[in-house]
Amino acid sequence: GRTMDWFNSPKITAAALAVPVLLALFAVTERGKKNPYLHWEILKNRKTLLSHVYMFGSMMLAMSSYMVSYYADSVLHLDGMYTNSLNIMLIPGFAAAGFACFWWSRFQPFRFRYLISISVLSYAGYAAIIYFQIRTDSTYESLLFPSVLRGFGMLTGFIAFSAYSVEELPPSLRLHNAFF
Repeated sequence: GRTMDWFNSPKITAAALAVPVLLALFAVTERGKKNPYLHWEILKNRKTLLSHVYMFGSMMLAMSSYMVSYYADSVLHLDGMYTNSLNIMLIPGFAAAGFACFWWSRFQPFRFRYLISISVLSYAGYAAIIYFQIRTDSTYESLLFPSVLRGFGMLTGFIAFSAYSVEELPPSLRLHNAFF
């Protein structure tokens, strides 16, 4: 986009116009198949639809790493290695989230609203810390804990909503939900 001047480029304009046409063609083709890749009855379940909307929003929140990387590069004048190491700090958050979700599913079955609340609170904590920490005299170390918190919130949300979405699906459609 930046190198081709976004929608002033005929290639980007053509691609943007082709996406809805190709998606509609895919949907029509899939409805006519005997064994489709995408089962539309998954979207009739309210929980599944809600979880996919949340995961889409969660991916939008995950893109906030671009803002933090830009801040670390341009304001704190850190090189690429330190900026990228902020994303590596997601791994401890992923590990803690994996352990927490395993413990939760083992000892607290079917109480996904609390686990989802923990995920949303982790994202909110990340956003609040980043909002109040971003200033010109901040340090690299002040960005480490928010990165761990973001990793925890991200993975906890994905696991909780994935389990929440397949609760009421018939077993034959559960694998198709993973694709969609």
